[in-house]
Amino acid sequence: MEGAEDPPLPAARAQRIKAIQTVFRTPPPGQLDAAQVRRACTSANTKKAYQSYMNGVTKWVKATQDSADRFFNQDGSLNLTTFTPEHFENFLMYIMNGGKHKVADTGVL
Repeated sequence: MEGAEDPPLPAARAQRIKAIQTVFRTPPPGQLDAAQVRRACTSANTKKAYQSYMNGVTKWVKATQDSADRFFNQDGSLNLTTFTPEHFENFLMYIMNGGKHKVADTGVL
């Protein structure tokens, strides 16, 4: 219908989309400085998205991998000598192909 506006997004979703657009806005070549990188990497939204992905990875490992404990260090962090890039690729394919574990949608993939 011409002239009709889309219904407004729920506030939480609209905030996530705005945060993602802010964090992932790429400056033109030659205009990125260290301060911009630090801000993007330390922003609350980036940290929240990272934690969401880590929670998703943890759930996926526990649900799909034999001897899941071997994937984690004593402090609960991911053991990167065990969790290889191939595991990460499998996790991403699982999520992108409709896996049941949800993670924050950063719009990057």
